[in-house]
Amino acid sequence: MNKIKEWLKSHTKQAIAIATAIVLIIAFAVAGVTGAFSKNTEPETETSASETTTESETQETIIDEIKLNVTSPDEKWTAESSPAIVHIVGTDDNTKSTDFYHAISFGKEEPKISLISGEYELTVVAPINVDGSIHVLANANKDADNDGTKETLTFNSADYVTKDKASEQLLVEITIKQIPADQVTDEMMKEVVDNIKTAIKDGDDTLKGDNGKQILETVNNNVDANEHISDETKESTKETTESAQSETETKPTETVKPDNIGNTGNGSGDGNTGGSNNDKPSQKEPVWVPDQGHYENVWVENMVLVEIAPAKTEQVYDYSTYYFTEDGYTTTSKDDCRNHQMSLITQGYSGSYQEKCHYKTVTTPAVTEWQDQGYYEQKWVVDVPGHWE
Repeated sequence: MNKIKEWLKSHTKQAIAIATAIVLIIAFAVAGVTGAFSKNTEPETETSASETTTESETQETIIDEIKLNVTSPDEKWTAESSPAIVHIVGTDDNTKSTDFYHAISFGKEEPKISLISGEYELTVVAPINVDGSIHVLANANKDADNDGTKETLTFNSADYVTKDKASEQLLVEITIKQIPADQVTDEMMKEVVDNIKTAIKDGDDTLKGDNGKQILETVNNNVDANEHISDETKESTKETTESAQSETETKPTETVKPDNIGNTGNGSGDGNTGGSNNDKPSQKEPVWVPDQGHYENVWVENMVLVEIAPAKTEQVYDYSTYYFTEDGYTTTSKDDCRNHQMSLITQGYSGSYQEKCHYKTVTTPAVTEWQDQGYYEQKWVVDVPGHWE
């Protein structure tokens, strides 16, 4: 994260929030009570001690179900990029055993995630785009290591549940921003690739099997596409991804998954945690199987009106007028002109006349046609929908 955060420091305004907590300790003393003795020989009056009963309350485990939504306002994160890998860590007494990685692919519908109700910190392992640029967390709200740069998004899962515990699902919005390919250094790229390897090793099902292999292949191709990255780093990336291949078959680190009555039992890789329940026999927990599918090149129609020939305006001959200078006769008919000329000649005149041409303005509209100037884009096609097994 250090190289990426150095880039962030030089491109964003720094904001450091300092909070001071004041703890008040109140001490109190209990005064002793003295008793008097009677001189008579009557037995002492018995004093009955008051009985105090302490009720033990059984705290119910509350499960919050949320969705994670990753967006990029610059629209450079696409289906050809590696996924945004979120790292979620619990930060209070209830959630502190939660620590998992989860991959979110561009354009795919995210299933809900069940979390023990409480506070969490979220960071993003940078996606690598098709041109070799990367994306980093843009809406971070905490400077976790106090270096002046916010790199962590904190949230409380209880904030994403309706008051009446209805089934309405609210989103944790995660915004990422691009670091252009020409600003990604070799050190930054190595750091990202190493973090992806760690996520593959410790991640859930979204980073295992075919999912993990596809991610590693995409990482290799996209790093190789960045012309600003050295051949040495590209070769190092190949070695890193090759060594990570075996981790795609490794079972994710076991965490604790809540059951449907608020108890907890061992599950794996779904980001849910809680305490062990030794009072019940272990039961097989359902496992979420992600969508199975493939990408297809789909033609996106884009009809455009194209001009074949431009419009034009011109002067076009309309008619002529004939004026006889000898007697002032005027006509617009060529035949009438000839007849009048012969009449003048037979009367001893010369029959001369003047011809004047008249023109009109004619506009010819443009010649156009509709053309499909569409393009191909990759679309995720679900063959087998995600389901619990």
